[in-house]
Parts: sequence; C-alpha cells; structure tokens
Amino acid sequence: MNHNELVAACNHTFGSLSGFLIRYCGFRIPEGVGSHGREVHLVCPNHESEKNSRGGNCSANDEKAVFTCYTCCAAGQKATGSYVDAVMLYLHMDKKEAFQWLCEKCGIQNQASTKPSVASIRRRYVEVCHELTWAARGKERFADEAFQYLHMRGFNDRTIRSYRIGRGAQSPKGAAIQELLRSVSQDDLLRAGVLSRSKKGNIYSPFMNRVICMAGGNIYGRSLLPKESEKLPHLYSRGENAIFNSGAIAQGLDVIFVVESIFDVLTVQQYISATSMHWGCIGTLGTHGVPEPEIAKFLVEKSPKEVIIIPDCDPWMRNGHRHAAGQMAGIKRAKVFEDAGLAVRVLNLPKEGMDANNLGQLGFTSEQFLSLVNRALPPILYRVGCTSKYYNLQNSGGRQGFLNAVKSELKDSCDGIPADVTHFVHQLTKLPEEEVKDFLDSSIKMGLAREAVKFYLARGLSPEEIIKKLAS
Repeated sequence: MNHNELVAACNHTFGSLSGFLIRYCGFRIPEGVGSHGREVHLVCPNHESEKNSRGGNCSANDEKAVFTCYTCCAAGQKATGSYVDAVMLYLHMDKKEAFQWLCEKCGIQNQASTKPSVASIRRRYVEVCHELTWAARGKERFADEAFQYLHMRGFNDRTIRSYRIGRGAQSPKGAAIQELLRSVSQDDLLRAGVLSRSKKGNIYSPFMNRVICMAGGNIYGRSLLPKESEKLPHLYSRGENAIFNSGAIAQGLDVIFVVESIFDVLTVQQYISATSMHWGCIGTLGTHGVPEPEIAKFLVEKSPKEVIIIPDCDPWMRNGHRHAAGQMAGIKRAKVFEDAGLAVRVLNLPKEGMDANNLGQLGFTSEQFLSLVNRALPPILYRVGCTSKYYNLQNSGGRQGFLNAVKSELKDSCDGIPADVTHFVHQLTKLPEEEVKDFLDSSIKMGLAREAVKFYLARGLSPEEIIKKLAS
C-alpha cells in the first residue's frame, strides 16, 4: 500500500485529519476560532501554555490531509505532514511503526506475509488495552485504579493518551485478549509474550495488574502498587534491548535528556511540552540493560547540541557503606558520552532518593525544572559534588579527606586543574581558593610524572636513565 492509498483509507476511517488530530494526538479547537476556508485552526499539544495558542498555532487542511504547527516549525522542528507524520510526532513512533499502526486502525493488511510480526502484535495489544481502559474510565474499577495510579505518578491525561498507556488484560478470557483473537491466533499471542503458559500448561496474562505501554518493540509493565509496597517486578516482554522513545527524537535538538526508566521519560516529556523547548528525552531502560556505547552511538547520530544526564539520586550511604549507585552510573555514562564527542552535563536532583519521575509526583513546576536544568554540572564538577557527600565538610578532618579524594579524581589530568573545579571545591569547603589550587596542583605534577615515565619506558630507557631525565 502506498502513501496516497493509506491517506484515503484514513480519511474514510477517521473522517478527517483534523478529527484524527483531536481524537488521537491531543490537539484541541481554540475558543472562538473556527475554520477559515479549507483550513481548520487547532492548538498543538506542545504549546498549551503559550499565549498564541488562544488563536490557534496549527492549521489542518482536511481536503489535502496535511497539517502544520507554526510554533514548532519556527523553532526548527518538523511539525508538518499528513497522518503518518502526526503519528510519528505525537504518538512517538518511527515511520514503519506509524504506517503499520494506521493500517491496523483502518483494518488493512499491510504485510505480504499472513504471519503478523511480534512487534505488531504487542503494539496492537497495548493499543487495545489503552482504548478499553480509557473507555471504562469512571465506569469500572480496573480503569479507575489505573488512572489513579498514573495521576499519582504525576502524569496528565494528555500523556496517558499520547503514549497509549493502559492497564494490561485481566484475563485470557477478557475483552482485550478476545479482541486480539479476532485477527491473530493464541499461538501468535504466546509467541509475542502477550500470553504465557505456566508449568502446568495453563494460559495466563503476564501483564495482569500492571499499567503497560510500548518500549521499542517491547511491552513495558509496571505494578499499580506504590514503589515502597511494590511486589510485582517491572516486566518487559521478551525481545531485544531498546531505547525508549527513540522514534520521537528528532535530529539537531538543542538538548536530549538521558534518564533511567520509562516513567522518568514521560515526566521529562511533560516538562518539555509545557516549556515548548527544542528538547527531547530518551530512557535507557536501566532494568532491561542498554549498553552505554549503544546509547552514545544513537545520540551522536541525532546531533544534539548538548546531552543532559539525569541519574537517580540514590542514598549516599547505606548501612555505613558507600552506595550512590545511580550517581556512579551517571558518572560512567557521562565518560562514555564525552569519549564519543558529545557535550555533556549532569543534573543533580534536589533530594536524596529521588528520580526524574519524582519531580512530577512532587508537583515541581516547569519553571522549577528549568532552574534545575540551568544548574546542571559538567561531569567533573558532578563527580566532585558526589564525592563531597561522603565527607563532613564542617571539620578539618572531613575537609582534608575530601581534598585527598578530589586529588585522586584528578590524578590522570596533565592539562592543569580547571578553574571551575578549584572554585567549586572552594565553595564546598570554604577554604581559600589559592590554598585549594596549590593542593590540587600537586596531582597534576604526579600526572605529568606518570606520563613522562610511560613516554621514556616506551622508548626503551632504563629506570636509572628515566630518573636522571626527570631530575633534569
């Protein structure tokens, strides 16, 4: 099926492009503004807070089946096109997924093979669960519990709709699975991990009692219980590692945020939408495991001006021992990204134990989020800041221990101590800046000596000859 045939099918199924944008993509009709000729004026969901949204910042031509958001385009983003482009931009899919999703919505078989792909079955399952959950809102307990949980996690209705979040099928005999069985077989659902078979041979729904959404070609499921009483683990359908939301990341963005989990992504995406920044966000699915070099390669291809990492702010000490696994992961990730040639900063969350999703749960405003972004640190300063948490900087012993630790951090540096590091340590310890500089400079001398020894050893000099060289 070509693009024009798909557009004709979409017009027949949805009635019009403007109707589709309103129903599925979160657009709305501005108050007191109607159609102008063939153009329908709309408000793009990315700019709800902007004053110009009152008169509509987007137009849809239903006759040509094309739309344009003028505010997004003015910011350098491609926010124009037809049905496929709308799905890619606002439902966060790549082009292939968007085409397939629209075909399924229109009841069209888009594959040469009669055997559906695992990814298409999973996406169809998530879509059906979302629609059933949305339709049952305010009517059935299973839906109300899901919405209550999602709102508690800080997500608004537009995010729930846009990312097609729903509650997993409660039973293999329930409405969601029965709807799927109209077009695929039970074996297909078992193959895709939508259904599973127990050791006794019974069929069950593994995503029962979880809210679900798509993560690449996988289904992500999260228990409805609060984090502290969570018993069911995070669940991913069987499949390859994925970078969540990768299909929605445009090229040439000013900033791409890198966070841990899917819920972290959704929270940051809400702030991006509220502030109308030319930013994007991906989740690395830490519990599923995406290697840092793979993430770095993906980011380099997207050409952002800057990457900002938001690591989980784990407790600094646990049972008397160093912990801070989230910070250590952020530091490691920053080094891999810097080695790949990316400009990197690391955002320090304001409270111990927080992750990015907690910002939404605690009601942080978009202005507060922007303030945190502006205070994000270069990786070296973030490392120093993390190290300071292990020492009591109120007494001389703690300050000396901290200075020794910073000196160790800089042991391989041969280019001089950056002025911002000296100033940062001065601010933390309240020691005179010149005193801090003199102490840390000794680490540079050690680094230079180490590099000199390596240089002369590589040229075959004996230890005695190297000592004479260094002494001179």
